[in-house]
Amino acid sequence: MLDNFYPRPEQDAGHEWVAQWTELCNYFSLAQGQKPSERLKLFGELFERIQPWLEGSIKEVSRTNYYLVSTETIVTLLFVLLLKRNQLPPSNPVFKLWVESLALSKANKLIEEGACLQGSPGEASIALQQKFNRLNKRHRAMFYLYIVEKGSLPEVSRAIGLTNDDVRCQLPMLADKLSVPEDVTPYNWRKNVR
Repeated sequence: MLDNFYPRPEQDAGHEWVAQWTELCNYFSLAQGQKPSERLKLFGELFERIQPWLEGSIKEVSRTNYYLVSTETIVTLLFVLLLKRNQLPPSNPVFKLWVESLALSKANKLIEEGACLQGSPGEASIALQQKFNRLNKRHRAMFYLYIVEKGSLPEVSRAIGLTNDDVRCQLPMLADKLSVPEDVTPYNWRKNVR
């Protein structure tokens, strides 16, 4: 039954997603309108319904801006922020903008605050995420596309507008700058940078 509330990319993105978002907004408003004792009982189901939307928006921000973020941590923190609202943004695109603005403006702060939550096993360390997110966008893109997404040198070169040789030369320098140990592979990263 809950499957009806989760975004499903294989469906028509237009009408189906609008209907799913409207249903989620209605449930959110209903849950937020309850007495505090009743609201508490609904938090679990509310989280299950909104989590895929939050996670999808965070992954989109990560891929678009080449940021390393602890998705689990940020989903939890954004859910808490949403609980302070009476209603969700009126549409999914507005919701995505809300997530993007928080993720981009506060990524490192959210990571630090969420450090106590431990994050998911296998994620990059908090220190590595912060160092990575401070790189300029071209360097983040290069590292993210090659190491995290495991793109080929030609694919990465085309995406960021550099030659294969430039990318090949810059990747080890970026790994050194970030102090990425070769024996640690967070997020199932490509092991060999050098």
